[in-house]
Amino acid sequence: MVTGASSGIGRAVALELGRRHARLILVARREDRLRCVAEEITMLGAPNPIVTVADLAERGAAARVGRDALDWLGGLDVLINNAGGGVDGAQVMVADRDEASRPSRSTSGARLLWPPRCSRSCVRSVQAPSSTSRRWLR
Repeated sequence: MVTGASSGIGRAVALELGRRHARLILVARREDRLRCVAEEITMLGAPNPIVTVADLAERGAAARVGRDALDWLGGLDVLINNAGGGVDGAQVMVADRDEASRPSRSTSGARLLWPPRCSRSCVRSVQAPSSTSRRWLR
């Protein structure tokens, strides 16, 4: 699963894993961009990625995405937890608490997302590395 997969580093990681024919779940807020990334991955010959539109800054969204991943794939081999941001360069670990959804003065009112939300929701579904996932990560 790759969060923040619609652009930047998340998109690049998703495309690279697609080149390696990984089965992917792509997560991001912007459905149009996410679908374009999924199409590019399919054109690389990889299995059709599962597209999940979610704003992980919303309370409960990460838990839902984690449960869905478990339902769809039976678990995760790899979580690329790319969605998120920091405050003035520092990573704040507030997970699903109310502070995570409050605007910060340093981000001009933008909502922030903290990666622990997704990590915590998926940790039970991450499996011991399989020979397939080890091949993807080489």
